[in-house]
Amino acid sequence: MPNRDGTCLLLDPDYVLRVEGSSVSFDVSLAEEEGKGFPNILAFQDGRLDVTIVGKNPVYEASVVLTGVAIVRDGHDGSERELPIQDDVQLVLDVKDMEASDIPMEKDGHFDLRGTFLSLLHDAVPPNYSAVPLTRVETKDYVLMSEEEYERSKRKESPFDALDAFFDEEK
Repeated sequence: MPNRDGTCLLLDPDYVLRVEGSSVSFDVSLAEEEGKGFPNILAFQDGRLDVTIVGKNPVYEASVVLTGVAIVRDGHDGSERELPIQDDVQLVLDVKDMEASDIPMEKDGHFDLRGTFLSLLHDAVPPNYSAVPLTRVETKDYVLMSEEEYERSKRKESPFDALDAFFDEEK
C-alpha cells in the first residue's frame, strides 16, 4: 500500500495479498532528521523496499528486501564512495497477537515498515567503510595498522601459540 505522508511505510497485508504476485514496493529515502542518525551516510539514492507477503489472516510472513546506493565517506582517504546496499529480513506480522508480531500494528490496522527500513540500512552500512587499503603508519607514539595486520601481530605474540599448534595437529 502506498505510504500516506512520505515518512510512513504503511503495509496492509490483506491489500498486498490481493495484488498480483503478493508483493509491493516502496521508494525509500532518508528524511533530513533521520540522516543525522547515520553519520557515515552522506546520501541514500535509488532506495527501494520490496515486500512479499504470504499467509492468511491473522498471521502473515513478510519478506522485506532493501536495495539502493549509499554515498559514504571513505574512512581512509575521506573521499565520497558509492556503496551498493542490499539487505533483507523475514518478519512475522500477527494482527491478533501483538506479542507474536515482529512489529506492532498501527491503530488503523496497518504495519509501519519505516523502522524496518532504517534498521536494514543501519545493518547494511559498516561503521567504518573504505575501499582504500590502509597502509601502516608508525610514529614514536603509536602504530596505525589494518585489522588483519593487528590480528596477525597479536597471534604471533601469544604465549599459547605452541599449545594451539599442538591441538591443530590432532585434528
